[in-house]
Amino acid sequence: RGSLDRAFAGAEVVYHLAAHISISPEEDHRCEPVNVEGTRNVVAACRAAGVRRLVHFSSVHALWAEGVSHRDGASAPIDERHELADRPEALPYDRSKARGEKVVLQAVAEGLDAVIVNPGAVIGRHDYRPSAQGSALLDWVKGRVPALVEGGYNWVDVRDVVSGSIAAAERGRRGERYLLTGHPLSFRDLAKHLEASSGVRMPRFVTPLWLARMASPAVIAASKLMKSRPLMTPYALQIVACNYHFKYDKAAAELGYQPRPIEDTLTDMLSWYRQAGYL
Repeated sequence: RGSLDRAFAGAEVVYHLAAHISISPEEDHRCEPVNVEGTRNVVAACRAAGVRRLVHFSSVHALWAEGVSHRDGASAPIDERHELADRPEALPYDRSKARGEKVVLQAVAEGLDAVIVNPGAVIGRHDYRPSAQGSALLDWVKGRVPALVEGGYNWVDVRDVVSGSIAAAERGRRGERYLLTGHPLSFRDLAKHLEASSGVRMPRFVTPLWLARMASPAVIAASKLMKSRPLMTPYALQIVACNYHFKYDKAAAELGYQPRPIEDTLTDMLSWYRQAGYL
């Protein structure tokens, strides 16, 4: 809390992006302290410093996205009015992001000026670590993935999330949530776009989710031996099996938000990875 007080002194707008993402039960214990109590500290520091506006970065995972049973995840689109994932059956990360939103909304009710933004799966340039999403796509391009997995996700360019969050700071309505999402694509369709952007032939076989779930313990064990972060965990498979059709109509109408074509994102992303030495 003391570090936040020092960081926020004299700030007009605070963007709160710090969070812990968990796709493994071994990391669950960090979700609540970082994503809920950390947010509570941010809110308190904003109020103490007299910050004009807080832009709280939540996630589409804060919204309850019911599972789907068919191949491409088509279901009723989810918008800002959807219920929060603060329920026992939700994944710990999802539940923590939902509770973090509740902390912010309670502060709004008590006088804080804040808006909430909910990005999808962020990909694009300047991915220095790289991120979990970026690492997965790099593996595809490097030919390390023999097969795709059934399911999909909602993909959005980091530059669009940045412009949307700045617009939220400038024009967003106090206490409102804005989905900063992009393109709902199955892994099969994303692979087609990535193949066109990279010139690398993508896998054609799509592994059913039931088979991927059976294989996940072996994948996790192999990742531990290689000292890398496993991506195909039971949590991750549960996520990609859920509804990934998120509407950004509200952000478009109120913030002028419009995500660029996925082809532009993938082409620019791959160009940056080459310049950075990842490809």
